[in-house]
Amino acid sequence: MRELGATPVFSPECARRMTNSNQNNGFFAVDVRCFADACADVNMATAYLVMARGTGGDNVTTAWSVNAIETHTNMSRKRAKAAIERLIEKRLVLKVAGGARPRYKLASWAQIQGMAPDPRPLTEEQTAVLEIIRQYGSLSAKQKRVAHALADLRRVRWENGYPREIVPPEPRPSFIPNAFVTGADRETPPLERLRTLHDAGLFRLVVDLYRLHLEDDGGIAKTVIYRDYHREIKAEVGPFRIMEFRPNGLGAYPQNEALAHHVDKDCKDPMAPVWRRFTALQDTGLIEWIPTLFEASASEAEPIVPLGIDGSNMIEDRLGKTAHTPLPCFSVASGDSTKSPSDWKAPPATFNLFPCRAVSARRLLSVSLACATDPSQNARPNGVRRSRSGARSI
Repeated sequence: MRELGATPVFSPECARRMTNSNQNNGFFAVDVRCFADACADVNMATAYLVMARGTGGDNVTTAWSVNAIETHTNMSRKRAKAAIERLIEKRLVLKVAGGARPRYKLASWAQIQGMAPDPRPLTEEQTAVLEIIRQYGSLSAKQKRVAHALADLRRVRWENGYPREIVPPEPRPSFIPNAFVTGADRETPPLERLRTLHDAGLFRLVVDLYRLHLEDDGGIAKTVIYRDYHREIKAEVGPFRIMEFRPNGLGAYPQNEALAHHVDKDCKDPMAPVWRRFTALQDTGLIEWIPTLFEASASEAEPIVPLGIDGSNMIEDRLGKTAHTPLPCFSVASGDSTKSPSDWKAPPATFNLFPCRAVSARRLLSVSLACATDPSQNARPNGVRRSRSGARSI
């Protein structure tokens, strides 16, 4: 039997499922800041994702338009056309070719903010002056005239009489599987299921979570959301400890970039919108919790193995079944292995072999959240508060 260590022991089937790949193993990317602006309404968000799905290797140029939106969603042609027009009005999408087969470019965040430099190449003199500006050097009168020309090219801006280089903001891409838009195995595409919920905030949450979907964590980062467990040692046999885990509720970090704009500080429970949206994703089958064994509860702890819940013959599901099976071979009261089998009894609640906190999303996200194998590391993070629903926020 393979030894369980710090390295995840995902089977090939589970690894393929956790990367959310489609037939072409393809992904497309959207900048989360641009998409946040597209979430002004559900139709705009839907149209933006469909158009982004049609981009090529540059993740910018697309020929997907009204026909593609009609094909992959139930949005009417009239509303699809209106949604694209609103995206163009907000400068989120640039129309570069018209006619029967229009072409578009997705605007970068730098373009939307007016910080994208002019694409024309600089002259040698302009390059030399720009380097002086970078070094905060003084400029002659002639060089200042060149600096003004650089300002026209959006390469520098003047602050208090001094030129400063304009540094375009770095992209913040969220990589989304193609199957999220087009579907797989004759399923209703996740995008269409999301659209029918008619909540633009859900679109933004999903795209932000994709950005925080970390392969090293086996899912969404532990610093976003987790399921809390109460752990208790039930028996010790030689070097082994048998532990029982009882779920306490959900915990989340409202200051996290994916959740902060969903928190309603005017509400009695500011986290209510967060819990409501996660519940909606779970109810529609777009996200599911999968327990995962971690080395410890610390944020830097590595995942060891997921405890599957699908009931298949994969190693993850076999481990998951074992972890949720009562173990009558140990005395719950004392852990004394010297008693006869007739004196041993199983606990009244589910016996978990491993500590675990995890979430995952089918064809969307896999979320794994840490819990320690060492009972001494089971301390809760500072600043935890519990909501009325039993979920906890930090």
